Amino acid sequence: MMRALVASLSAVAWLMATVNDAQARSPEAGRRVISPNVPIVLTDLVPGGRTSNDYSCITARQSVDLYARRDSSVVVAILKTGDAVRVTKHELHVWPTEVAVVFSHPPFKVGDKFYLLAYEEENFRRVWFRGAIDSRYEFIDEALSMQAEANCTKATKACWLRAGAEGHQSWWIEVRLSTNEVGWTNRPDLFTDHEEAVCSNKNSK
Repeated sequence: MMRALVASLSAVAWLMATVNDAQARSPEAGRRVISPNVPIVLTDLVPGGRTSNDYSCITARQSVDLYARRDSSVVVAILKTGDAVRVTKHELHVWPTEVAVVFSHPPFKVGDKFYLLAYEEENFRRVWFRGAIDSRYEFIDEALSMQAEANCTKATKACWLRAGAEGHQSWWIEVRLSTNEVGWTNRPDLFTDHEEAVCSNKNSK
């Protein structure tokens, strides 16, 4: 009886390993639902193609309310003009732009759909495709320009995609004051970014 139980467990383990191996090789492995109506949160990018590391020390250009958390209405602190703070977290909420492939352009095939998330420096785009987010798509900008400027009524090698309505972005940052208070704002446009030394010098006074 014990041998039969061991054999049965071994068979189950073999079956699970076979299924897992098949899923790992599948091009759809890791796929999850994505929609232009549901934002994806990126924590390593800020608008304009810069990384979050490029935006760590900022100075308020005017009075700025800081909230207890993202999407909160509870004000925990108010920055004054000239206050320097350190950015401790970034959340770039991106509503994806759906793109349909109408002419094969490796790695994409006719009928594929992918989603544009954000612009990166040197004309690279952050793209969601088949459950994975990647940045190795430098050629997409050229095709988008062709769609916008040319009469791309036919699917050709140059006019190989059709982009839907461009998604929008919402950028939230968490900042830490010299008093160690922490708050969130979605108005990074009200700040000027500086070298880290600026925050260190101002907060040490």
